[in-house]
Amino acid sequence: MARGMRTSCSSETDDRRRSISPTTVVSSDDGTARTARRYRRRAATTRDAFNGRSSSLRDWYRRRVSSANVLILHGSPGSGKTTLARTISEQLRADGVPHAVIDVDELNLIFPSPRRDFWLANLAAIWPNYAQVPGIRVIIPTVIADAVRLEQLRAAVPAASFVVCELTAPIDVLKARVTEREPTDEWRASLRAWVDHHAARTDLEQIRDVLVSTHDRSEEDAAREVLRAIGWTAS
Repeated sequence: MARGMRTSCSSETDDRRRSISPTTVVSSDDGTARTARRYRRRAATTRDAFNGRSSSLRDWYRRRVSSANVLILHGSPGSGKTTLARTISEQLRADGVPHAVIDVDELNLIFPSPRRDFWLANLAAIWPNYAQVPGIRVIIPTVIADAVRLEQLRAAVPAASFVVCELTAPIDVLKARVTEREPTDEWRASLRAWVDHHAARTDLEQIRDVLVSTHDRSEEDAAREVLRAIGWTAS
């Protein structure tokens, strides 16, 4: 692994998610049932707003998101997306900046998966809770598969600004990182193949707004470069 940079042990989003067997707690308590119904109604109302069927909610939502700012940390497996998201969070916290990190892998922890965009639907459903915080800056580490997925992400998290920063490192470094972090040979081979797949893409310049290397440097230094590049810090 390259000096200074560490990567998360969580697997990449979409087709690379591990299968899990979640434990579901079911309660017949009336309060729990009422809470479940309330969240179902809230999710349905949010979907209506996105589909243009509720103009009043859509107008309210637009006002709420007018001060939200989104940073997508995009890149190959092993590029340090999750690690850097946490480091950026630490720097923003030290500066007293309202912010949040949304780990979309956590939004996809379900087995069997109802559909491939399950995490994206969850992201859209929870976004109003984040967007209502004045001036919030939200960091989302994920892999943007293509231009269609990019537009879906924009629609899920409407904001005043939406910036995609691609994190990069030499291919051999990326493969070394995923080999070190993954617990089984199967997943090591799978993630190394995804590194090759990402490197072969021809649309990366169209997907990203900013490119930052995470190779041979500290996490803090890479985080500062990201913040400077997207204008989230004056230094």
